[in-house]
Amino acid sequence: MKKKLLSVLLLLFILFGLCGCIKKYPDFEENYSAFQTSTFINANNSSDTYLSFNYNSRVYIPYGTGSFGRNDLDKCIGYIIQDENVTSVVDLDNQDTRVFTLSDDPLESYLMVYYVGTTEMNPPTFYRAIDTKNTNVETPKIIESLNYDFWK
Repeated sequence: MKKKLLSVLLLLFILFGLCGCIKKYPDFEENYSAFQTSTFINANNSSDTYLSFNYNSRVYIPYGTGSFGRNDLDKCIGYIIQDENVTSVVDLDNQDTRVFTLSDDPLESYLMVYYVGTTEMNPPTFYRAIDTKNTNVETPKIIESLNYDFWK
């Protein structure tokens, strides 16, 4: 009986230990990018501004939030360069604000930005390419729109 109990406890310990080792996100791709951010100004309303970055000759701005699992992410394509004027991160060489492509979005209309540092409690931000505005682009199920003015 004691052996059986020890075996069960050992199995549980191993299972819970392995769960902690499985990352929620992929590592950097071999040729990952450092994304410089800029300000995007809505042409229809100059007071409507967004943090933006470029990827593959496309401009991305915030679209929404949501939750994700490891299977929702395709690859980690880089990180957001920390800017002392717009971030609370003390270490400007920090590479923990990562950019991911999504498994359900082969056209890369959306990208996910997620802080992978010591506190992973922040929700991700999903960015959408501005060239998809007023198009019939399919939004992955994990994304909830925050109804930014630009996207209305």
